[in-house]
Amino acid sequence: MGGYTFSNHHMVIFVTLDKGKDFQASQIAYEDEFIDEQTFKWFTKSNRTMESKEVQLLLHPEEWHIHLFIKRKYNQQDNETDFYYLGEIYPVVESIRQTQKPMSKQKMINIVELIFNLKNAVEPNLYKFLTSSLNG
Repeated sequence: MGGYTFSNHHMVIFVTLDKGKDFQASQIAYEDEFIDEQTFKWFTKSNRTMESKEVQLLLHPEEWHIHLFIKRKYNQQDNETDFYYLGEIYPVVESIRQTQKPMSKQKMINIVELIFNLKNAVEPNLYKFLTSSLNG
């Protein structure tokens, strides 16, 4: 499970922090990351622009509830069961910007990046677990 979905005034975002070298969902290096316990940097799916429906939702989030689920590391064997619900998040509208990421050596692809503020800070032990080195 990864990505996001939205309907009925709810948007749900699933993020895997360390996709691993075997992760095949995309060829784009998504750099989703915590800035601190209450701030999260996030990228939309590829081929999104400022005019995309979900980006327009994020630019005007007043009537939407946005929920964040985080998984520490991608592992095909775990049946995707270890996502942690971090609660509601709010886009920092002035941070939303369209950019491009390399899809291959010859092709760049549109993507939108932004900053979310979490309604409640991540509990310190969970934050340490989610952000600790994943290579060891």
